[in-house]
Amino acid sequence: MKTIKKVWRYVTKYKKLFWISFIAMLIVQALGLLAPLLVKSILDDQLLGIEKPWYETEVSNNKSVSFQNILYTQEEKSEHVVSIVFYESKYYFIDDLVINGNKKLVDNIMIITSFDGSQKEYTVTLLSHNEVIAFYKPFVNPLIVLIVLLFVRFILQIIFTYIQRITTAYININIVRDARKDAVMALQRLPMEYLETEPAGKIANRVISDVNGMINLFSTVMNLLVNASLSIIFAYIGMFYLDAKLALLTFIIFPVVYFWLRWFIKRLNSIAVKVNE
Repeated sequence: MKTIKKVWRYVTKYKKLFWISFIAMLIVQALGLLAPLLVKSILDDQLLGIEKPWYETEVSNNKSVSFQNILYTQEEKSEHVVSIVFYESKYYFIDDLVINGNKKLVDNIMIITSFDGSQKEYTVTLLSHNEVIAFYKPFVNPLIVLIVLLFVRFILQIIFTYIQRITTAYININIVRDARKDAVMALQRLPMEYLETEPAGKIANRVISDVNGMINLFSTVMNLLVNASLSIIFAYIGMFYLDAKLALLTFIIFPVVYFWLRWFIKRLNSIAVKVNE
């Protein structure tokens, strides 16, 4: 803790750069959270969105699809509901709302076994290539928007990662300069007796290696403590958004990780002391 306070004393001279680095790091983590959410939307809502219920409608627009002279849409609900089922690389039209479960096709009858063991049979109609494209047309524009957003997110992540690394490196360089200048000034104020009795290698080690240790500490705090903490926070935000129960189950391993880290850090400190000596 005493060493961290010493490092922070030098960091405070560059508060502006520090906050730029921290904000850039925060944005990078937020963009990292955005990526799986965009991919989930592309896969579940767009590419697999065709399997969501379709309802008969009388309104013809860019969200409706004509099949066998009947218009269907996913935007407005009605009494007549149909389904599109993907099975073994083919798409089938079912004039009913299908249940979720394991599928099996026998001739033109699809048998679906639900997760509770119940079965239901549906008469299917194989969709042609053009008919499949027609049912996918309502998803084209949202899919393009999501892909563009995914690309923009990637570019922004590169830019803000660059900003974060440059500002952190600039802080590191300036801290090294300031700390070594202070060390040399402190040496100049010491009495000659100290310089005569203290080994020259030990003095040089304090000016060079110990200062480098301070920089490594700052880099560790920024890259591991802050960055890792933000990663965990944003990861759990995404996990709770996708599946709260599964996210809660991961807390079971936290006590194991905590006690293992305590043992590991204790061992690491003892080894580090021996190496330094």
